[in-house]
Amino acid sequence: MNLTLLKNCKFYQTDILLEDQEILIDEKTILAVGKAIPVNENIKALDLEHHLITPGFVDLQVNGGKQVFFNNNISVEALAQILQAHEEKGTRYLLPTLISSESANILKALEVVAEAMHQHPGILGLHLEGPFLNPGKHGGHNPKNIRKPVNTELDAIISRGAGVLKIVTIAPEIFSREQLLKLLEQDFVVSAGHSNATYEQAQAFFAMGGSCVTHLYNAMSSFQHREPGLTGAALSSPVYAGIIVDGVHSHYSAVKMAYELKKEKLFLISDASFIGLEQDEISFEGTSIHKKRGQFYTAGGNLAGSSITLHDALQNLVKSVGISLPVAIRMATEIPARLLGLEQRIGRIAVGNSSKLNVLDDALNLVQKI
Repeated sequence: MNLTLLKNCKFYQTDILLEDQEILIDEKTILAVGKAIPVNENIKALDLEHHLITPGFVDLQVNGGKQVFFNNNISVEALAQILQAHEEKGTRYLLPTLISSESANILKALEVVAEAMHQHPGILGLHLEGPFLNPGKHGGHNPKNIRKPVNTELDAIISRGAGVLKIVTIAPEIFSREQLLKLLEQDFVVSAGHSNATYEQAQAFFAMGGSCVTHLYNAMSSFQHREPGLTGAALSSPVYAGIIVDGVHSHYSAVKMAYELKKEKLFLISDASFIGLEQDEISFEGTSIHKKRGQFYTAGGNLAGSSITLHDALQNLVKSVGISLPVAIRMATEIPARLLGLEQRIGRIAVGNSSKLNVLDDALNLVQKI
Protein backbone atom coordinates (compact mmCIF):
# COMPACT_ATOMS: atom_id res chain seq x y z
CA MET A 1 0.00 0.00 0.00
CA ASN A 2 1.41 3.37 -1.06
CA LEU A 3 0.63 5.99 1.55
CA THR A 4 0.98 9.75 1.18
CA LEU A 5 0.67 12.39 3.88
CA LEU A 6 -0.64 15.70 2.56
CA LYS A 7 0.74 18.42 4.81
CA ASN A 8 0.04 22.14 5.26
CA CYS A 9 -3.33 22.19 3.54
CA LYS A 10 -6.73 23.69 4.24
CA PHE A 11 -10.24 22.61 3.35
CA TYR A 12 -13.87 23.28 4.19
CA GLN A 13 -16.00 21.15 6.45
CA THR A 14 -19.47 22.48 5.67
CA ASP A 15 -18.87 26.26 5.87
CA ILE A 16 -15.93 26.16 8.28
CA LEU A 17 -12.42 26.55 6.90
CA LEU A 18 -9.97 24.21 8.61
CA GLU A 19 -6.37 25.33 8.23
CA ASP A 20 -2.97 23.71 8.87
CA GLN A 21 -4.47 20.29 8.24
CA GLU A 22 -3.05 16.96 7.20
CA ILE A 23 -4.70 14.23 5.13
CA LEU A 24 -3.39 10.67 4.94
CA ILE A 25 -4.33 8.86 1.74
CA ASP A 26 -3.61 5.74 -0.25
CA GLU A 27 -4.27 5.27 -3.97
CA LYS A 28 -8.04 5.17 -3.50
CA THR A 29 -9.13 6.34 -0.08
CA ILE A 30 -8.74 9.01 2.59
CA LEU A 31 -7.42 7.19 5.67
CA ALA A 32 -7.12 10.00 8.22
CA VAL A 33 -7.82 13.72 8.52
CA GLY A 34 -6.61 16.14 11.16
CA LYS A 35 -3.65 17.99 12.61
CA ALA A 36 -0.31 16.25 13.18
CA ILE A 37 -1.44 12.78 12.04
CA PRO A 38 0.98 10.23 13.57
CA VAL A 39 2.68 8.32 10.75
CA ASN A 40 5.79 6.31 10.11
CA GLU A 41 8.69 8.53 9.08
CA ASN A 42 9.12 6.50 5.90
CA ILE A 43 5.73 7.57 4.56
CA LYS A 44 5.91 9.99 1.65
CA ALA A 45 4.96 13.55 2.60
CA LEU A 46 3.67 16.20 0.20
CA ASP A 47 3.76 19.82 1.32
CA LEU A 48 0.79 21.66 -0.22
CA GLU A 49 1.96 25.08 0.97
CA HIS A 50 -1.34 26.06 2.59
CA HIS A 51 -3.35 25.64 -0.62
CA LEU A 52 -7.03 24.75 -0.56
CA ILE A 53 -8.01 21.11 -1.04
CA THR A 54 -11.37 20.12 -2.51
CA PRO A 55 -12.86 16.74 -3.33
CA GLY A 56 -12.64 15.78 -6.98
CA PHE A 57 -15.44 17.48 -8.91
CA VAL A 58 -18.50 15.37 -9.81
CA ASP A 59 -20.22 16.20 -13.13
CA LEU A 60 -23.50 14.42 -13.82
CA GLN A 61 -23.99 15.67 -17.39
CA VAL A 62 -21.10 15.40 -19.84
CA ASN A 63 -21.72 14.95 -23.56
CA GLY A 64 -18.11 15.12 -24.71
CA GLY A 65 -14.62 16.43 -24.20
CA LYS A 66 -11.97 17.97 -26.45
CA GLN A 67 -12.67 16.54 -29.91
CA VAL A 68 -14.93 13.64 -28.82
CA PHE A 69 -18.74 13.64 -28.60
CA PHE A 70 -20.22 10.50 -27.07
CA ASN A 71 -23.18 10.20 -29.48
CA ASN A 72 -20.74 10.26 -32.38
CA ASN A 73 -18.43 7.63 -30.93
CA ILE A 74 -20.12 5.19 -28.58
CA SER A 75 -17.03 3.33 -27.41
CA VAL A 76 -14.93 2.73 -24.31
CA GLU A 77 -12.06 4.51 -26.03
CA ALA A 78 -14.16 7.63 -26.53
CA LEU A 79 -15.24 7.58 -22.89
CA ALA A 80 -11.61 7.30 -21.80
CA GLN A 81 -10.78 10.40 -23.85
CA ILE A 82 -13.78 12.31 -22.49
CA LEU A 83 -12.86 11.39 -18.91
CA GLN A 84 -9.23 12.39 -19.43
CA ALA A 85 -10.23 15.77 -20.88
CA HIS A 86 -12.37 16.56 -17.84
CA GLU A 87 -9.94 15.06 -15.32
CA GLU A 88 -7.33 17.53 -16.52
CA LYS A 89 -9.69 20.27 -15.29
CA GLY A 90 -10.46 18.66 -11.94
CA THR A 91 -13.60 16.63 -12.76
CA ARG A 92 -12.65 13.26 -11.35
CA TYR A 93 -16.06 11.61 -11.60
CA LEU A 94 -18.70 12.01 -14.31
CA LEU A 95 -21.75 10.61 -16.01
CA PRO A 96 -21.27 10.41 -19.77
CA THR A 97 -24.52 11.57 -21.31
CA LEU A 98 -26.20 10.16 -24.39
CA ILE A 99 -28.71 12.53 -25.93
CA SER A 100 -31.75 11.43 -27.96
CA SER A 101 -30.79 8.64 -30.33
CA GLU A 102 -32.17 5.50 -31.92
CA SER A 103 -32.88 2.53 -29.70
CA ALA A 104 -29.89 0.49 -30.92
CA ASN A 105 -27.51 3.28 -29.92
CA ILE A 106 -29.06 3.55 -26.46
CA LEU A 107 -28.60 -0.17 -25.82
CA LYS A 108 -25.07 -0.03 -27.19
CA ALA A 109 -24.26 2.92 -24.92
CA LEU A 110 -25.45 0.97 -21.89
CA GLU A 111 -23.12 -1.91 -22.78
CA VAL A 112 -20.18 0.41 -23.45
CA VAL A 113 -20.63 2.37 -20.23
CA ALA A 114 -20.91 -0.87 -18.24
CA GLU A 115 -17.52 -1.92 -19.60
CA ALA A 116 -16.02 1.54 -19.07
CA MET A 117 -17.15 1.57 -15.43
CA HIS A 118 -14.92 -1.46 -14.78
CA GLN A 119 -11.93 0.01 -16.57
CA HIS A 120 -12.24 3.63 -15.42
CA PRO A 121 -13.50 4.30 -11.87
CA GLY A 122 -14.20 7.92 -12.79
CA ILE A 123 -17.09 6.76 -15.00
CA LEU A 124 -20.06 6.50 -12.63
CA GLY A 125 -22.67 5.28 -15.11
CA LEU A 126 -24.84 6.69 -17.88
CA HIS A 127 -27.09 9.74 -18.00
CA LEU A 128 -29.69 9.08 -20.70
CA GLU A 129 -31.08 12.44 -21.83
CA GLY A 130 -34.01 11.60 -24.08
CA PRO A 131 -35.33 10.35 -26.41
CA PHE A 132 -38.66 10.63 -24.55
CA LEU A 133 -38.84 14.40 -24.61
CA ASN A 134 -41.30 17.07 -25.65
CA PRO A 135 -40.56 17.99 -29.29
CA GLY A 136 -41.47 21.59 -28.49
CA LYS A 137 -38.45 21.75 -26.19
CA HIS A 138 -35.94 19.75 -28.21
CA GLY A 139 -33.10 22.27 -27.77
CA GLY A 140 -29.94 20.81 -29.33
CA HIS A 141 -31.52 17.36 -29.84
CA ASN A 142 -32.56 16.29 -33.33
CA PRO A 143 -36.39 16.33 -33.35
CA LYS A 144 -36.33 13.22 -35.57
CA ASN A 145 -34.90 11.23 -32.66
CA ILE A 146 -37.51 12.39 -30.15
CA ARG A 147 -40.40 9.99 -29.65
CA LYS A 148 -43.16 8.96 -27.27
CA PRO A 149 -42.37 6.17 -24.83
CA VAL A 150 -43.55 2.66 -25.58
CA ASN A 151 -43.39 -0.11 -23.03
CA THR A 152 -41.23 -2.45 -25.08
CA GLU A 153 -38.45 0.14 -25.43
CA LEU A 154 -38.74 1.21 -21.79
CA ASP A 155 -38.48 -2.41 -20.67
CA ALA A 156 -35.39 -3.00 -22.82
CA ILE A 157 -33.65 0.10 -21.45
CA ILE A 158 -34.51 -0.83 -17.86
CA SER A 159 -33.34 -4.42 -18.31
CA ARG A 160 -30.05 -3.55 -20.00
CA GLY A 161 -29.46 -0.54 -17.78
CA ALA A 162 -29.41 -2.33 -14.42
CA GLY A 163 -26.48 -0.96 -12.42
CA VAL A 164 -25.41 1.30 -15.28
CA LEU A 165 -28.22 3.79 -15.79
CA LYS A 166 -27.98 6.52 -13.14
CA ILE A 167 -30.13 9.39 -14.49
CA VAL A 168 -32.88 9.38 -17.13
CA THR A 169 -34.12 12.75 -18.35
CA ILE A 170 -37.70 12.69 -19.62
CA ALA A 171 -40.62 14.98 -20.36
CA PRO A 172 -43.08 13.57 -17.79
CA GLU A 173 -46.14 15.03 -19.51
CA ILE A 174 -45.77 12.65 -22.48
CA PHE A 175 -45.80 9.55 -20.24
CA SER A 176 -48.78 7.65 -18.91
CA ARG A 177 -49.03 7.29 -15.14
CA GLU A 178 -48.20 3.58 -15.47
CA GLN A 179 -45.08 4.35 -17.52
CA LEU A 180 -43.91 6.93 -15.00
CA LEU A 181 -44.36 4.43 -12.16
CA LYS A 182 -42.39 1.86 -14.17
CA LEU A 183 -39.43 4.25 -14.27
CA LEU A 184 -39.78 5.62 -10.76
CA GLU A 185 -39.62 2.17 -9.17
CA GLN A 186 -36.16 1.59 -10.67
CA ASP A 187 -32.80 2.29 -9.05
CA PHE A 188 -31.98 5.45 -11.01
CA VAL A 189 -32.89 9.12 -10.84
CA VAL A 190 -35.78 10.20 -13.05
CA SER A 191 -35.30 13.85 -13.97
CA ALA A 192 -37.65 16.23 -15.79
CA GLY A 193 -36.15 18.10 -18.71
CA HIS A 194 -36.80 19.17 -22.30
CA SER A 195 -40.34 19.45 -21.08
CA ASN A 196 -43.39 21.66 -21.55
CA ALA A 197 -45.06 20.38 -18.40
CA THR A 198 -47.49 22.67 -16.65
CA TYR A 199 -46.90 23.54 -13.02
CA GLU A 200 -49.58 21.02 -12.03
CA GLN A 201 -48.13 18.25 -14.21
CA ALA A 202 -44.66 18.88 -12.79
CA GLN A 203 -45.90 18.85 -9.20
CA ALA A 204 -47.74 15.58 -9.86
CA PHE A 205 -44.51 14.09 -11.22
CA PHE A 206 -42.59 15.20 -8.13
CA ALA A 207 -45.30 13.80 -5.86
CA MET A 208 -44.92 10.43 -7.58
CA GLY A 209 -41.18 10.39 -6.86
CA GLY A 210 -39.52 12.47 -9.58
CA SER A 211 -36.52 13.92 -7.75
CA CYS A 212 -34.64 16.17 -10.15
CA VAL A 213 -34.79 18.57 -13.08
CA THR A 214 -32.23 18.75 -15.87
CA HIS A 215 -30.39 22.02 -16.66
CA LEU A 216 -32.73 24.31 -14.73
CA TYR A 217 -34.33 27.11 -16.82
CA ASN A 218 -33.15 25.63 -20.13
CA ALA A 219 -35.45 23.61 -22.42
CA MET A 220 -38.36 23.68 -19.99
CA SER A 221 -41.64 25.56 -19.61
CA SER A 222 -40.67 28.91 -18.15
CA PHE A 223 -42.02 30.79 -15.16
CA GLN A 224 -44.99 33.01 -15.92
CA HIS A 225 -47.05 34.66 -13.23
CA ARG A 226 -50.22 32.88 -14.35
CA GLU A 227 -48.51 29.63 -15.37
CA PRO A 228 -45.36 28.91 -13.33
CA GLY A 229 -44.48 25.92 -15.53
CA LEU A 230 -41.80 23.34 -14.80
CA THR A 231 -39.40 26.12 -13.84
CA GLY A 232 -41.72 27.42 -11.14
CA ALA A 233 -42.46 23.92 -9.89
CA ALA A 234 -38.76 23.11 -9.64
CA LEU A 235 -37.96 26.33 -7.81
CA SER A 236 -40.76 25.82 -5.29
CA SER A 237 -40.26 22.08 -4.66
CA PRO A 238 -37.60 20.17 -2.69
CA VAL A 239 -36.19 18.43 -5.75
CA TYR A 240 -32.63 18.53 -7.02
CA ALA A 241 -31.70 20.69 -9.99
CA GLY A 242 -28.60 20.82 -12.14
CA ILE A 243 -27.62 24.19 -13.53
CA ILE A 244 -25.15 25.38 -16.19
CA VAL A 245 -23.22 28.41 -14.93
CA ASP A 246 -21.49 29.74 -18.03
CA GLY A 247 -23.17 33.17 -18.21
CA VAL A 248 -24.95 32.14 -21.40
CA HIS A 249 -27.40 29.37 -20.55
CA SER A 250 -28.71 31.37 -17.60
CA HIS A 251 -28.18 34.94 -16.45
CA TYR A 252 -26.03 35.04 -13.34
CA SER A 253 -28.83 36.74 -11.42
CA ALA A 254 -31.14 33.83 -12.27
CA VAL A 255 -28.52 31.44 -10.92
CA LYS A 256 -28.35 33.44 -7.69
CA MET A 257 -32.14 33.39 -7.41
CA ALA A 258 -32.17 29.63 -7.94
CA TYR A 259 -29.64 29.14 -5.17
CA GLU A 260 -31.58 31.32 -2.76
CA LEU A 261 -34.65 29.16 -3.35
CA LYS A 262 -33.09 25.71 -3.62
CA LYS A 263 -30.00 25.90 -1.40
CA GLU A 264 -28.49 22.42 -0.94
CA LYS A 265 -30.55 20.91 -3.78
CA LEU A 266 -28.86 22.94 -6.54
CA PHE A 267 -25.74 21.50 -8.15
CA LEU A 268 -23.39 22.36 -10.98
CA ILE A 269 -23.26 20.57 -14.32
CA SER A 270 -21.14 21.41 -17.32
CA ASP A 271 -23.41 19.90 -20.01
CA ALA A 272 -20.16 20.06 -21.98
CA SER A 273 -20.37 19.18 -25.65
CA PHE A 274 -16.71 19.84 -26.37
CA ILE A 275 -13.77 21.42 -24.57
CA GLY A 276 -11.39 23.44 -26.73
CA LEU A 277 -12.95 22.28 -29.99
CA GLU A 278 -10.85 23.53 -32.90
CA GLN A 279 -13.49 23.16 -35.62
CA ASP A 280 -16.12 25.85 -36.08
CA GLU A 281 -18.77 23.32 -37.10
CA ILE A 282 -19.47 19.70 -36.28
CA SER A 283 -22.41 17.30 -36.63
CA PHE A 284 -23.96 14.69 -34.36
CA GLU A 285 -27.21 12.71 -34.60
CA GLY A 286 -28.09 14.51 -37.83
CA THR A 287 -27.74 17.96 -36.22
CA SER A 288 -25.05 20.46 -37.19
CA ILE A 289 -23.77 22.85 -34.55
CA HIS A 290 -21.49 25.81 -35.00
CA LYS A 291 -19.28 27.66 -32.59
CA LYS A 292 -20.01 31.32 -31.90
CA ARG A 293 -18.16 33.30 -29.23
CA GLY A 294 -17.05 30.05 -27.65
CA GLN A 295 -20.58 28.57 -27.46
CA PHE A 296 -22.31 25.91 -29.54
CA TYR A 297 -25.56 26.58 -31.41
CA THR A 298 -27.78 24.66 -33.80
CA ALA A 299 -28.70 26.13 -37.17
CA GLY A 300 -31.97 27.23 -35.58
CA GLY A 301 -30.13 29.18 -32.89
CA ASN A 302 -30.69 26.78 -29.99
CA LEU A 303 -27.87 26.26 -27.52
CA ALA A 304 -26.31 22.82 -27.93
CA GLY A 305 -24.53 22.10 -24.68
CA SER A 306 -21.72 24.18 -23.22
CA SER A 307 -17.99 24.58 -23.69
CA ILE A 308 -17.11 24.80 -19.99
CA THR A 309 -15.84 22.38 -17.37
CA LEU A 310 -17.11 22.10 -13.82
CA HIS A 311 -14.04 24.03 -12.67
CA ASP A 312 -15.07 26.92 -14.93
CA ALA A 313 -18.58 26.76 -13.48
CA LEU A 314 -17.24 26.86 -9.91
CA GLN A 315 -15.12 29.92 -10.69
CA ASN A 316 -18.11 31.64 -12.33
CA LEU A 317 -20.30 30.79 -9.35
CA VAL A 318 -17.94 32.50 -6.91
CA LYS A 319 -16.66 35.39 -9.02
CA SER A 320 -19.76 36.33 -11.04
CA VAL A 321 -22.75 34.99 -9.11
CA GLY A 322 -21.45 35.81 -5.64
CA ILE A 323 -21.95 32.39 -4.06
CA SER A 324 -19.62 31.64 -1.16
CA LEU A 325 -16.68 29.35 -1.89
CA PRO A 326 -17.69 26.51 0.46
CA VAL A 327 -21.18 26.42 -1.06
CA ALA A 328 -19.74 26.47 -4.59
CA ILE A 329 -17.46 23.55 -3.72
CA ARG A 330 -20.41 21.53 -2.40
CA MET A 331 -22.36 22.30 -5.58
CA ALA A 332 -19.51 20.78 -7.59
CA THR A 333 -18.89 17.80 -5.30
CA GLU A 334 -21.07 16.70 -2.40
CA ILE A 335 -24.50 17.67 -3.71
CA PRO A 336 -24.29 15.79 -7.04
CA ALA A 337 -22.75 12.84 -5.18
CA ARG A 338 -25.68 12.90 -2.77
CA LEU A 339 -28.20 12.83 -5.61
CA LEU A 340 -26.71 9.50 -6.72
CA GLY A 341 -26.42 8.22 -3.16
CA LEU A 342 -22.62 8.23 -3.36
CA GLU A 343 -21.75 10.82 -0.70
CA GLN A 344 -20.13 8.14 1.48
CA ARG A 345 -17.73 7.39 -1.38
CA ILE A 346 -17.07 10.62 -3.29
CA GLY A 347 -17.67 14.35 -2.99
CA ARG A 348 -16.45 14.91 0.59
CA ILE A 349 -13.16 15.16 2.46
CA ALA A 350 -13.80 12.48 5.04
CA VAL A 351 -12.30 9.20 6.14
CA GLY A 352 -13.39 6.46 3.75
CA ASN A 353 -14.07 8.80 0.85
CA SER A 354 -12.14 9.04 -2.40
CA SER A 355 -8.56 10.30 -2.31
CA LYS A 356 -8.97 11.93 -5.73
CA LEU A 357 -8.50 15.54 -4.64
CA ASN A 358 -7.98 18.94 -6.27
CA VAL A 359 -5.63 21.68 -5.10
CA LEU A 360 -6.70 25.31 -5.70
CA ASP A 361 -4.81 28.52 -5.13
CA ASP A 362 -6.36 31.69 -3.70
CA ALA A 363 -7.50 32.74 -7.19
CA LEU A 364 -9.29 29.38 -7.56
CA ASN A 365 -6.87 28.18 -10.20
CA LEU A 366 -6.38 24.43 -10.30
CA VAL A 367 -2.71 24.00 -9.43
CA GLN A 368 -2.52 20.29 -8.73
CA LYS A 369 -4.52 17.07 -8.85
CA ILE A 370 -3.88 14.30 -6.35
